[in-house]
Amino acid sequence: MTQATAIAAKNTVPECLAIHVYSDESAIRYDDHELIKKGEEKARFAEIMTGVDTHGIRVKPLFIESFKTAQEILTEATNYQADLIVISTRGHSKTASILLGSVTSSVMSEATIPVLAVKHYGAHLSLWQSLLSRHFLSEVEPKVN
Repeated sequence: MTQATAIAAKNTVPECLAIHVYSDESAIRYDDHELIKKGEEKARFAEIMTGVDTHGIRVKPLFIESFKTAQEILTEATNYQADLIVISTRGHSKTASILLGSVTSSVMSEATIPVLAVKHYGAHLSLWQSLLSRHFLSEVEPKVN
């Protein structure tokens, strides 16, 4: 967001749309489940944004539940008539990217507008770390309140 808002500020764009696509792997759902999950995602986003320099640009969050992250990003970029997509890379190794795919790669190859990929700070994720971060090897426990 720091990079996106810096670009927006330099070009006198008053607002950036922050698209947050999340998935919920819970096996059990109940009436208020979607609202609770969305609330959790909003709280996490707010926590992340506390350390972000927005350069005075308003950041409008959009929360979407979907397993088709790249497609949702592209759809919303079209809906909002975006001029640029700024997307973070997670730092998968080449092996992990080949086996798991990459949202950033998909967005870059399918977008009809420019895409700026910003390297995510931190360590380069190995295939093992990528698998663990995507919960492929962990059992999903249903959330029940």
